[in-house]
Amino acid sequence: MAAGLKADATRYQSGYGLEFWFASPDAHAPPPRWKMAAVTTLALYPVVNLLTIALNPLIGGWSIWTGGLVALPLTIILMTYLVMPAMTRLFSRWLFETTQEATP
Repeated sequence: MAAGLKADATRYQSGYGLEFWFASPDAHAPPPRWKMAAVTTLALYPVVNLLTIALNPLIGGWSIWTGGLVALPLTIILMTYLVMPAMTRLFSRWLFETTQEATP
């Protein structure tokens, strides 16, 4: 039954840390770091502020450290599964533009 299964050679990729949020099947290379930082900032700012407003009634009396233990995982989950995929699609032409496309 398992005779048809065969493992391929292991491939390793190195990255900067945020590249997994900017993966594109069509792009051969990740976008420049400054573009990743710009889109991440545009995404993270409203997420952090909206979560702060939404969670304040529930955890407003907690210490900043304890509240952070609740808010940080929620931020990461929202960024990874909802916000950054949408932002990558929204900014894909700008993020993954080639040198030929960038020149007028």
